[in-house]
Amino acid sequence: MLGNTGASQKLRALIREATIAAMSEDWITTVEAAQLSGYHRDHILRLIAAGKVKARKFAVVWQVDRHSLLAYIKDAEKLGKKRGPKTEG
Repeated sequence: MLGNTGASQKLRALIREATIAAMSEDWITTVEAAQLSGYHRDHILRLIAAGKVKARKFAVVWQVDRHSLLAYIKDAEKLGKKRGPKTEG
């Protein structure tokens, strides 16, 4: 059994290293994407589902490609779409 414990620890260490490598500066969490864009996190998830921003799921965490999100924001601004809560008027 002791051999399995060592193997489990090595496996956990490899997974941790892979997680860190996968979360490079170009890939951000949906929370970070919401902070960067001003959109609500739920809207970020809708953009992912619609294929409007490039994203990937790593374990249980969605990651958004920063460049894809910034390009979407730029295009949305060109079309006159506003970010944030809608006001009546």
